[in-house]
Amino acid sequence: MGHRVLPLTRLQRVQVSTPGQYYSGVGPVDYAIRFVPQRVKDGAAQPGGQQRRTQLQARHRRGLQSSEFLGLMKKVSKSPMVMDVLNIPGVQRSLERLADLLGKIQKQEHRSPTKAFQEDVRGVAAIILNEDNTIINGIASREGEEVYFLSPVSTVENPKINSWLSMVEREMRVTLACRLKDAVGDVKQFKDGNVDPHKFIEWCDKYQAQIVVLAAQILWSEDVDAALTNGGGDGLKKVLSHVENMLNILADSVLQEQPPLRRRKLEHLINEFVHKRTVTRRLIASDVNSARSFEWLCEMRFYFDPRNNDVLQQLTIHMANAKFLYGFEYLGVQDRLVQTPLTDRCYLTMTQALEARLGGSPFGPAGTGKTESVKALGNQLGRFVLVFNCDETFDFQAMGRIFVGLCQVGAWGCFDEFNRLEERMLSAVSQQVQTIQEALKSHQEGDNTVNTKSITVELVGKQVRVSQDMAIFITMNPGYAGRSNLPDNLKKLFRSLAMTTPDRQLIAEVMLFSQGFRTAEKLACKIVPFFKLCDEQLSNRLTTISACEL
Repeated sequence: MGHRVLPLTRLQRVQVSTPGQYYSGVGPVDYAIRFVPQRVKDGAAQPGGQQRRTQLQARHRRGLQSSEFLGLMKKVSKSPMVMDVLNIPGVQRSLERLADLLGKIQKQEHRSPTKAFQEDVRGVAAIILNEDNTIINGIASREGEEVYFLSPVSTVENPKINSWLSMVEREMRVTLACRLKDAVGDVKQFKDGNVDPHKFIEWCDKYQAQIVVLAAQILWSEDVDAALTNGGGDGLKKVLSHVENMLNILADSVLQEQPPLRRRKLEHLINEFVHKRTVTRRLIASDVNSARSFEWLCEMRFYFDPRNNDVLQQLTIHMANAKFLYGFEYLGVQDRLVQTPLTDRCYLTMTQALEARLGGSPFGPAGTGKTESVKALGNQLGRFVLVFNCDETFDFQAMGRIFVGLCQVGAWGCFDEFNRLEERMLSAVSQQVQTIQEALKSHQEGDNTVNTKSITVELVGKQVRVSQDMAIFITMNPGYAGRSNLPDNLKKLFRSLAMTTPDRQLIAEVMLFSQGFRTAEKLACKIVPFFKLCDEQLSNRLTTISACEL
């Protein structure tokens, strides 16, 4: 034992309403966007609700202290002479009190890393500490999945928050990369198609859900590549047979009693293998016989090169002519988006935009998966994605500060309902976006998997370091009331894609497979038209009754 798991808050979709919201109580600018405050709707209804209320109260007190200090500094700024400052009523007493409070806050943060790690990193819900809270041994997800670091991080040897946060992030990536290397080596035992269900379950339990899915994607990409190199035909049919066999094993496994974490892993694999089956069938139907055929190149392919000395550069993702290094951001055990032809088109368009150092702009009516597709693409590439709900309260300075944070941490920013911003704001924002994109283009050397020298741009009056991993996406609902038209100089900075109604039949098929139905494909063909007919001809109440009876 000897370890303590301390709970943290969970990142949710963020709505920003005030320019200074990102920086309260966090520290340096380069972590300001990464650790965004959670909007707690009902603390008592969530696990750890009492602790979260205590955290919010402490944050509120720090905010009051910050406001008091800023108010005092405003008075001081109006008095250029030192003697005038001394004559401000109560200034010495205020400064002494604020200095004492600041000292207490710093001691609390050094004593417990959780205080500084309250706003989490994507899938991280807890950090695993030793008994005296001085060494960070690993991280854990909300679902209870744990990742123990290869090299634990000491907060005593690295007392500064910037230092140990950077080390935790680095160790997270390196540990996941090393775990993937081991998983890829172990998964080779299932390559011949004769899969022992018990050994497969043991393999799934040994690694994190994110690593399990990645290893399966790598194995399938290598198998299809090898089959196409040999002319396709029987090779592709063998790959299809292996995929269908895996789906049957997974469908049988979810029918049995499984621990919650293992069940989630199996459901993730079902989602992936249904997509693999669809793609493999399409390659066979199109009689593809070359690994250079566009029908294969336009798919997302995962290639692992163990010969690379840098473990963080061993996994690359290819789609058409775009090539990316996997980001190894820990994702936890989150729900995965079902991949349909619509999401495939979205992935292709967005990756081409990223390759050209442009932004992506899915647009369409509500409920078509615009924002979710961007988040799912970030998950596929191992990137950190932040979603901002745009509204009329955004101003130029607030957007500038968001861009500063995104640039420095290398995160993706997805601005939901971007055309809700005022037209004058859109024109101003286009200048900031263009500045960032031009800086990235000027340092691109033909291969965006190679880290070039440091890139800096000027944003909101300061020089900002730009990570090459950062990207900007916007989603829009055109034609809705209160929406602005994008100016031409902003349109050219984004690759747009029309999002239509998703493939409900494929989604239903994945859901049925996840519940253990081997004949999910045939059932989905009948269930989806049935409910569509109910929706068109019956009232909502009768449709609900039909669903319950079914």
